[in-house]
Amino acid sequence: MQNDLFKISVNSNGGIDSLVVTGDEHELNWLQGEKTYGTPYGQFAVLGVDTDKENEVKVLYGYRDLQLSVTRKLTDSGLAERYVFKNATDEDKTFEIGDLGIMTCFNDNYDIAKVALNKKCHMHVWTGDNTTHIRGIRMNGEFKDNVALVVDKGAIAKYAVNREWNSNDRGDISLLLPAMTIKAGKKYELGFTIFKYGSPSDFLVETAAFDNYMNVKCNKYTVKVGETFNIVLRGELTPTVSYNGETIAVENVDKYTNIAKYSFGDTGAKRIDVYYGDDRHTFVELNVVSSVKELIDKRIEFIIDKQQCRKKGIFNGAIFLYDNEEERTFVENRPINDRNIARERVGMLCAMLERYLRGDMNEDFEKKLRSAIDLGMDFVDKNIVNYRGSVFEAPIYRKMLFVDRLYNYSMYMTAYILMYKVTKNKKYLDKAYLIAKRYYKKGGIRFYAINIPMNTMYREAKNNGYHSMAKELKEMFLSHGDRILEIGIEYPAHEVKYEQSIVAPSVDTLLECYLISEDRKYLDEAEKQLKLLEAFNGHQPSFHMNEVSIRHWDGFWFGKRKMYGDTFPHYWSCITAAVFAKYAYITGNETYSNRAEICLTNNLCLFTEEGRGSCAYVYPYLINGKRGEFYDPWANDQDWAIYFNLRYGKTFSKWHKEKFVPSEKAEEVIE
Repeated sequence: MQNDLFKISVNSNGGIDSLVVTGDEHELNWLQGEKTYGTPYGQFAVLGVDTDKENEVKVLYGYRDLQLSVTRKLTDSGLAERYVFKNATDEDKTFEIGDLGIMTCFNDNYDIAKVALNKKCHMHVWTGDNTTHIRGIRMNGEFKDNVALVVDKGAIAKYAVNREWNSNDRGDISLLLPAMTIKAGKKYELGFTIFKYGSPSDFLVETAAFDNYMNVKCNKYTVKVGETFNIVLRGELTPTVSYNGETIAVENVDKYTNIAKYSFGDTGAKRIDVYYGDDRHTFVELNVVSSVKELIDKRIEFIIDKQQCRKKGIFNGAIFLYDNEEERTFVENRPINDRNIARERVGMLCAMLERYLRGDMNEDFEKKLRSAIDLGMDFVDKNIVNYRGSVFEAPIYRKMLFVDRLYNYSMYMTAYILMYKVTKNKKYLDKAYLIAKRYYKKGGIRFYAINIPMNTMYREAKNNGYHSMAKELKEMFLSHGDRILEIGIEYPAHEVKYEQSIVAPSVDTLLECYLISEDRKYLDEAEKQLKLLEAFNGHQPSFHMNEVSIRHWDGFWFGKRKMYGDTFPHYWSCITAAVFAKYAYITGNETYSNRAEICLTNNLCLFTEEGRGSCAYVYPYLINGKRGEFYDPWANDQDWAIYFNLRYGKTFSKWHKEKFVPSEKAEEVIE
């Protein structure tokens, strides 16, 4: 099948194993997986495939007394598909979510960057009942010849993922039908259209043409109690909006646009329903918090009270992960592990340090926080980071087995430079400096560590009179930036071959080097790579996914359930927010400031009002047949989201309030 839009190859099972945009120089196959796109989810058998007509395929599948007939037509608008489920018996048949669905296997998996950027795509999935889509975008971020799917008839309730235990492959995604009863001899019809688009705004224009689709967008998805927010609705049909049965007033703006305003009186996850046409429905998901400050302070108190050790011995002052099911701390004392008391767990200490620096707290809380910080830093200084700046994987094994995990170095640089800012004790600045030297001695110039505090370390050394140290730090950091300039977008593989937390550190390092040097070459390259980073972020109308990066392995490595599957949100999406905030500060582009705030606050759903945390929300309804949609019970490493909210969020930070002043006032650059 081929026309001016697509070249399509149909498999012997009636599904599509290849869809390429006609004329695409990279020949990106958008549809690829272990299973075949367009085949039924479940145990259906192929009963017949008809390819007699040009640019049209008809397929019949069967499972017991249920038939599924599929018709695919390639038209001037795209690929039109109809899936008709027929109950061929004389008895009504009832189905639950997960019984019926269609495999939608897009080519969302990671290879080395040189391959991924031209041969792979990100899939941004939204299962919003009648308003359902998969918005594909090339991993190279180009706003050209992208491919999307819209449900133009019927509804989708959830999505499932079938995958191997492999961090590089997101797996095969299936769109699941709602729970339903198909009466004897009756049918249920589902329609897809696959079309070509350019930018996200082009996608909105294209979807407006489908009367089954209502585009819903909020100005924010995490709000405070009593805070009014806007819901913008665009579509062919007039919407009715409600919450818990209460109708919300809708103001008409133009033929296609309506706006509703609302505020909530209590905290928690909320769903606002949108009805349009005779029987169509979609929704928007919001998270309501007491306030960002209250939520953060409750979380920090929980860490101090429940997760920090205060017993004589090697663990005194250490901060453990916490099991919210068993109400106890937990640790695995191995040299290389994601559940020990080193590595990412230092994020809890960094969050406490950053909170202390922000002030605005009562005297009792300030004393409690400072005591916990001193105790935590004492543990780190004695057991995790040695006199040479080496960062150990775990305290017990520090003299027996040591593997340099370079990701650890930037995290502990952050802890030490923050402790220096709290105490002004030079030993902490010296230790941050030693960690940086050790990092680069161990090959860090070729590594994309997360959140290296380059500008902060350089400014603290220079502004406090340590000019020799500042000079060496500047040389090391700018050499790192020059290396990234040399590599460009051919990123090296790390723990995952290609991912958001490789691209984000690349852009972040370039922006940090620009803040240090004001050399335009770093900013120019950062802007080139920024589009690759943005391609990871979704724009779905949900606090789980809006401005949240695609990640799908963290629940396995850091969670109690050890479950692979999309983690929406995962706190490392906040490193993209940090990049957005810095870019907004440098350029004055307010759009990126707002996008950063949406990402940062959406990640606060990982914390409860009582101060509990969760390392990941596993979003799909099913993963390999097992139920998802849960916050993992372990509070492990998620408190980096608190750190990033304190440092870059609008509640506490200066990044949104001040703008970069070059040249003569360069020393006043925000740290």
